[in-house]
Amino acid sequence: MAVGNHTFGYLWEPTRTVGLKQTLAEQLALVAERPETFEVQFTTGGFGWVVVRLEGVERDELAELTFEAWRLTAPAALVDRRGDRLPS
Repeated sequence: MAVGNHTFGYLWEPTRTVGLKQTLAEQLALVAERPETFEVQFTTGGFGWVVVRLEGVERDELAELTFEAWRLTAPAALVDRRGDRLPS
């Protein structure tokens, strides 16, 4: 998953997991709250990537996490136009 040339997420079908870009604080909070569902993947450029086990998240939660990863990656003008509305 990318916006422009910048990646904000990955899908690994064989393991039924996704990797999503998050803030460092959110990465740590997710892992601390539900380590059976989330794990630290890596950190880079001030961001923390998190592995999400798909069986451990509801569709709405995954949509919010993915949208936040997109917001962290997209150009500011595009984020401003989109606002806080999740894509339908």
